[in-house]
Amino acid sequence: MSRKMGAVQKQNKPSGVNPEKGKITLPAYGFAEDILGKKNTAESPKETSTAKERIYTFADRLIEKQEKEAHKIIKEKYEIWVTFTLVNEFYALPVTHVQEMLRALKITRVPDTPYPIRGITNMRGRILPVVDLRLRLGLKKGKINNRSRILVTESKGRLIGLLVDSVEQVTRFFLEQIKPPPKDIVTEKSKYITGVYYLNESPIILLELDQLLLIHTSQEHSESETQQGVNKKKK
Repeated sequence: MSRKMGAVQKQNKPSGVNPEKGKITLPAYGFAEDILGKKNTAESPKETSTAKERIYTFADRLIEKQEKEAHKIIKEKYEIWVTFTLVNEFYALPVTHVQEMLRALKITRVPDTPYPIRGITNMRGRILPVVDLRLRLGLKKGKINNRSRILVTESKGRLIGLLVDSVEQVTRFFLEQIKPPPKDIVTEKSKYITGVYYLNESPIILLELDQLLLIHTSQEHSESETQQGVNKKKK
């Protein structure tokens, strides 16, 4: 009789995880999926909690990555520049001097304008003088097309438009990577060239706006004589 009671007690022992050995105690009968379900519930409460918060975990990792990158950028001092092209060469101006960019839709020529002004344009009711940057740098005068742009710049409290072949991008230049301009190209008339920056192995000539808009008398006379020669040939 005592042996039978012992057997009954063993059969009635509750199923679940043995806390001492970490093993499942199987009941006398039941479906496999019920038994295994109890095991999974008992063994993985932490995994379920982590799974529920996996979106937050992912977001935390992104924030951590961004903070590391921001810290790295702060260590490396940089400036923001606007890059553009003239005759397939790259140039740049500090973004602090560039107000906006306009399409070169209509530039009206004005008689007796000083070299190298191309004309004027209407910017939302405001008359804006437009400097042909090709002429200012002694390059061949080009035709205006659908890629031509006017950079609206501010110099000495005045808004002045700069006609360029195209505007490429606004990008970050690290100061330690800016090279000084070659000594053989720097003269009294080219003080507006402040340095050279290599981006994707392409050289970009950095310009200083205030110096760029200062015209030497000899430059103006030279351009005037060249333009007169062109007009005579047309006649």
